[in-house]
Amino acid sequence: MFGAVIGKICRRDLRLYAPGNKHQIMFKSIIRHPLLLLYLALSVLHLLAEQQAWELVILGTKPLLMPVLALWLWQQTKSVPSLVRTFLLLGLLFSCGGDTLLMFVEHGPQQEHFFLLGLGSFLLAQLCYSIALFRFPKLREGLVANHPWLGLLFMGYWYWIIKTLLPGIPGAMLIPVAVYALAIVAMAVLALNLSGRITSRVFGGFFFGVALFVLSDSLIAFNKFSEPVPYARFLIMFTYLAAQLLITWNAKPIIEAAAQKNADQPTES
Repeated sequence: MFGAVIGKICRRDLRLYAPGNKHQIMFKSIIRHPLLLLYLALSVLHLLAEQQAWELVILGTKPLLMPVLALWLWQQTKSVPSLVRTFLLLGLLFSCGGDTLLMFVEHGPQQEHFFLLGLGSFLLAQLCYSIALFRFPKLREGLVANHPWLGLLFMGYWYWIIKTLLPGIPGAMLIPVAVYALAIVAMAVLALNLSGRITSRVFGGFFFGVALFVLSDSLIAFNKFSEPVPYARFLIMFTYLAAQLLITWNAKPIIEAAAQKNADQPTES
């Protein structure tokens, strides 16, 4: 059963991102949007600054990244007001707060204090994303709702990463780190549960973004609490920036689909 379900997901959803597929023209579509072009330019500049250790450029670009994505999503969906839209936008804004606070971990005093504040802001971002996904119609028709054991796989990952990193996590930070890890795993489970409720193309892009978000946070955790990760700063930001772009790009059709499904639901007379 495990192989059949995972195989079905891979064939139906992830194949859309194989080389040569017409749906890979996402970036050709992105260049038609000035705000997304600005995001890509800022991302490239920021990644170059991370690689070359241009600290002033890092400080100047990082706080701008998520607001640019949030502004684009707000513009693209302002005619479709909904709770799904509201919480996705809040997720981007809390991500901006986390980005800004975590800058002070390396560029200021009281590093652990700012790390916990940044972690708290990203926790709120994950909760906002999770609420948005939970509010998407027909929750019980999703992949995880029909195959609950898939959720256990994500819980297994949460248990493994906490157990692996436990020796290196200071006692005062154990509960915040464990709670945050649980929140992002919950968000990933809810994202997987979109399968079967939205188009395969949108699901594939959104879930790939969520998976990159999990990878980025995992790199942060291992780099901070275990062995140093080679090129950690660059890899963490590359996966994070790609994750947020994919989440935001596919959030637009998700918001539109949620509004349409809610409109199609029969109302009580």
